[in-house]
Amino acid sequence: MAGHDPMRALVIDPVLSYSTYLGGSGIDKGASIAVDGAGNAYVTGETASIDFPTVNPLQATNKTASNYTAFVAKLNPAGSALVYSTYLGGSTGDRGLAIAADAAGNAYVTGDTMSTDFPTVNPLQATNNSDKSGAYSPSYGDAGTTGFVPKLSPVPAAAGPSSSSMSFGGVLVNATSPKQSVTLTDSGDALLTLTSITASGDFALVTTGSSCPYSGGTLAPATNCTIHVTFTPTATGSLTGTVTITDNGSGSPQAVQLAGIGIVSAPTVSPVSLTFSNQLVSTTSASQPVTVTNTSPVALNITSLAISSDWTQSNNCVPSVAPSASCTINVSFQPTAVGLRTGTLALTDYALNSPQTIALSGTGQDFSFATPSGSSTSAAVAPGQSATYTLTMAGEGGFNQSVSLTCTGAPSEATCTVPNPVTAGSSPTNVTVSITTTASSVSAPRSRPLPRVPPLSQGLRGLLMLALVLTAMEWAIGRRNRPGVSRWRSAMVALASALLLALALAGCGGGGASTSTTSNAGTPAGTYNLTVTGSTGSGSSTLSHSVTLTLTVS
Repeated sequence: MAGHDPMRALVIDPVLSYSTYLGGSGIDKGASIAVDGAGNAYVTGETASIDFPTVNPLQATNKTASNYTAFVAKLNPAGSALVYSTYLGGSTGDRGLAIAADAAGNAYVTGDTMSTDFPTVNPLQATNNSDKSGAYSPSYGDAGTTGFVPKLSPVPAAAGPSSSSMSFGGVLVNATSPKQSVTLTDSGDALLTLTSITASGDFALVTTGSSCPYSGGTLAPATNCTIHVTFTPTATGSLTGTVTITDNGSGSPQAVQLAGIGIVSAPTVSPVSLTFSNQLVSTTSASQPVTVTNTSPVALNITSLAISSDWTQSNNCVPSVAPSASCTINVSFQPTAVGLRTGTLALTDYALNSPQTIALSGTGQDFSFATPSGSSTSAAVAPGQSATYTLTMAGEGGFNQSVSLTCTGAPSEATCTVPNPVTAGSSPTNVTVSITTTASSVSAPRSRPLPRVPPLSQGLRGLLMLALVLTAMEWAIGRRNRPGVSRWRSAMVALASALLLALALAGCGGGGASTSTTSNAGTPAGTYNLTVTGSTGSGSSTLSHSVTLTLTVS
């Protein structure tokens, strides 16, 4: 063939699969390399670095304090990571000179050491019998050294899920959630053999798109596969499950915790807001209803019912509402302060729009009752004098009502007078409280009638008169027969006796009179606390405020 050069050879350009440094900040020397069937590379040599890179080390430090010691390292097939890397030596000096690997990934190393504390395990020879051990030098050759032959076993297979938990949130009962995924990686040095992968509870494994063998298979070192899971709740509330991975890796079985919430369709709430009329502070209004209707074929489980501090509620909704049933929440306004008050009623449940929120509003009203600036709540008087106090009253939050006043605690022989009623409005109103005391006194004698005696009956009076007349006649006859007594005088005596008898009978049943003297000690001396109270409303809606006044009587 024209132009053919029989001396020209076929040349194929090499491809660099990987190339990497391996060492620390000191002097490092690679002496030998071996490769296993999976493409893992095993390297040995010597290093004077105290920061030689170590991974899963058998010996983490250079015991020679910056002198040379042996190292053994294993790189993954891509050369992108160390499977393990370790110092291997004692406190004097050591070199790794050769390395080999078998199909199981075991590494066999040989070299020489001057150390008397080289690490040994199940040794054929436990001590360094060389009598020339001493300071180590890279040029020492074979003088003063002895050989070593260790075997390093591979790092075991290890299954590592990318997450220890998965949360699916709220899903309608009997509906299926979108799938979620977790990645399983063989982070060890050996083949991972999977026995089984299972899911429990209301959770299921999805085969479509999943690269993990759920019923057995293998995973090569430094490779991964994907597990897909879905959630299909069969009841409302918080539900849990577990993905369990059984294999030959360390820590088997590995677990991924699963969580989700079974929910129902949103209930109907009516009304969605409540507005209350003006209400006296610390009193309770009439209630207003809120109706909750469960439109789902599954019971609506209510986990909490919270209401703001200016309102109270009673209900028949907790703990659950039956399918297609309704319940009622009765809300009352109980303002804790003056002015516009706002709040919410929040119903938390296993529903799509949980929590359901009802807006609440109302205005709290009150009145102030106090001593105005510059006035005193104390007064001192002598018995018989009066004391006055000035108080002030005003409406708050739009309050404009009549307030009734009472005064209690006044001493004996004293009166406390307050105006009634008083209208408390937007402008302050002064209230005057008067206390009148009594001075001591003694009154002049005065007569008092004696109690009347009941009158005699008419028949009894007649008999008495007849007896008296007969007695007088007898006396008069006897008297007339006596010598020296004239007939006229006898008649006069009889007549006088009759008159006396008549007067006596007329006085029967009458009464006499007596005299007496009275005295008043007045208001006792002392210090007294009087309470003036203003009240409005009635029953549970009564609002009261009080002011204490001090009266000293000297």
